[in-house]
Amino acid sequence: MELLKNGEIRKRDWLIYSSSTGEIFCFFCSLFQDSDDNFRSGFNNWAHELRSIHRHEQSKQHSDAVQCYFGKVTLKRKIDIHLKQQLENEKRYWREVLRRVVECLKFLCSPGLALRGDSKEIGDFSNGNVLGALENLIHSLLNT
Repeated sequence: MELLKNGEIRKRDWLIYSSSTGEIFCFFCSLFQDSDDNFRSGFNNWAHELRSIHRHEQSKQHSDAVQCYFGKVTLKRKIDIHLKQQLENEKRYWREVLRRVVECLKFLCSPGLALRGDSKEIGDFSNGNVLGALENLIHSLLNT
């Protein structure tokens, strides 16, 4: 934090202090900068800290790193939204599959028809009423 001349306090949330090394680091630059900056590798010149922090804050490398970070954060949110929509679509799809299977079973059970046949293979003529009905359902869905 820095106390400005007008009495306002400026917080610099991007500064990280390491108690083990006694140095401060720039969060954004340590993630997104390749240059060998003091704030990327660790700053400990306490005699001129405010001037150095201010100079670093105004530097192009810091500005680029901040922009890169917020670009990545925005991109991550877009990806999260896309993944969430994809998951919802998948859930909707499998609910519809389950609903159709249950409807098929209800239709076959209402008149008391036998459900199983002599074979468990899809496409076999003696596979029973359930698999036969599901085959017809699949063929009708694929042809539409």
